[in-house]
Amino acid sequence: MANQCHSCCSSCTDLLSAEKTALARAIAGLFDSLGVTDLLAVTALSSTTASAVGGQPVGCWAGLPVSSTSRLPTVTAAIKKRICSARYLVIDHISLLSHSRLVQLATRITKTRSDSGLQGAGLPFGGLNVIMLGDLHLLPPALRHWESLYREPAPGRASAKTLISSFTVTSLALPAGVQEAGWENILSRLRRGSLNTDDAEVIEARLLMHKNASLPDFHAPPWATAPLITVNENLAQVWNGAALRKLARISNSALYSVRSRDLRGNRELTDAEHRGIANLPVKQTANLPSEIYLTVGMPVLVRNPEGDLVLATVVEVRTDGAQVSNVGERIQRLQGIPVVICRVVGTGAAADFDVPVCTRAFPLDTVDGDNTRIQRTQLSMRAALALTLYEAEGMHFERFFADFGSEVYHDKQNYWQIYSALARAPSTAAFLIVRPLQGALEDRRPPSPLLSQNPTVLGT
Repeated sequence: MANQCHSCCSSCTDLLSAEKTALARAIAGLFDSLGVTDLLAVTALSSTTASAVGGQPVGCWAGLPVSSTSRLPTVTAAIKKRICSARYLVIDHISLLSHSRLVQLATRITKTRSDSGLQGAGLPFGGLNVIMLGDLHLLPPALRHWESLYREPAPGRASAKTLISSFTVTSLALPAGVQEAGWENILSRLRRGSLNTDDAEVIEARLLMHKNASLPDFHAPPWATAPLITVNENLAQVWNGAALRKLARISNSALYSVRSRDLRGNRELTDAEHRGIANLPVKQTANLPSEIYLTVGMPVLVRNPEGDLVLATVVEVRTDGAQVSNVGERIQRLQGIPVVICRVVGTGAAADFDVPVCTRAFPLDTVDGDNTRIQRTQLSMRAALALTLYEAEGMHFERFFADFGSEVYHDKQNYWQIYSALARAPSTAAFLIVRPLQGALEDRRPPSPLLSQNPTVLGT
């Protein structure tokens, strides 16, 4: 296997650097042809790149926290199974990988494999073969520059230096653009912070929409077969924000809000903190709004299990004491159309309903039949995100649950609540993540506890 994988990498060394994605796919194709796909894990540092290579973000795969300085959460059974069953780990887009994140990833893998008693657990990455792909000639990534892999690790970071030195570096031939006259000097000056106006003009001219751009022939290689990569999350945020404002304007529908929680303190933010977040620049809040607004009937973009963006609709579910099977049947009658469960309306508390939409973990209000009592359900997610019910026949719950849970929160109690709910859900139901709505803070109307004037209700 090792010889075949090495041959696969060697046969791709004549690729352009822009086609390193093809190398990751070639490795995955090799394992697929041999019938050992369970021995390979394909990941990337960004969700966009992960979608392009047919993998998942490495943080989700290993169950890492959002911050590289946070404590590692408890290893779940699904994460342990992934780490211990893999023999090879591919990590793409390593220009975004920092020394701290590399050490954190190695610590997670080494400890997990060591606790399982696997052979070679004392080696770097616990004996797991790691293949890192990336273009370090890119412009400096959006991270602390002293943490970049192309720089010498800071004093006292011997572990990072040891990990980096354990890799065998293979350079792809014919790196596109890097060998152009003067380009290497521009990159060097850029990293020193000594660019001039001429350098800036050369960089801007490489953008396709620039007036002086030298457009290539898109019908000729390598552009004819190059994949088109778009930032799906930003697209969904723009769509959702525009759809929300338009629908609220023409239908006069009420807006429902979900308050954010403190990531480390596990508490709801105070009003003063919410006002502070609203006034902070995007750079400090990482595009996470203080509140998310949803309204019944609004169309939203969500991501399906295949990683594609699909159109969904916000609806309400009226339970009125219905059992799991009844609610499940009504949801399944939607014929596979994805829906966002905005609210659950019934005659009892949310904890009394054992429905496949998992109301106990859903971060919105539950209202009784006569609209006189409002109960805030437990906000089990660290950030203000909504859950989506999606029709996915034969979906692997355990794997998707691990991807969902490790990316959003690491609270053990709530973690298993959702896991048990997924285990009881119908085989055609699964949970997805709805990304935060970009620009939702522009709407300042207070959330309404009452039903919207034109609700879309799944009838009893």
